[in-house]
Amino acid sequence: MVKILLIDDEGISIADTSFYISYYIKDISITVHRNCSDAIQAFRNEAFDLIITDIQLPKGEYQFAKERQDLRYGLDILAIIRQELPNQKVICLSIHHKETLGDVCNMNVHHVCKTVDGAFDELINLIKLLV
Repeated sequence: MVKILLIDDEGISIADTSFYISYYIKDISITVHRNCSDAIQAFRNEAFDLIITDIQLPKGEYQFAKERQDLRYGLDILAIIRQELPNQKVICLSIHHKETLGDVCNMNVHHVCKTVDGAFDELINLIKLLV
């Protein structure tokens, strides 16, 4: 069974993404967390084959070194994942285009812009490639 951690705070996005992944990839388990604190606790306590995260996330109870006004705590999660789990497979699923997320490009993270036509197809193809 493929285990995926999906980190997103938008209910519609979570529902759509989970449904689409489950429809096209069988034998899969998707764990969902809606804030940084819960997500960090999840990947520290459980191994996942793949982590899919948004960039704009509420932090929850986690105390980050830097407060971000734009709620881009997903960048901080990516940094923590890379520090603690350097070989973890990660997809950033965001409304932002990769060109505007320079930090993501430097973290060995795959990126899918969810506002582009064909984004879910690209996501499924990438998941199949990674797992």
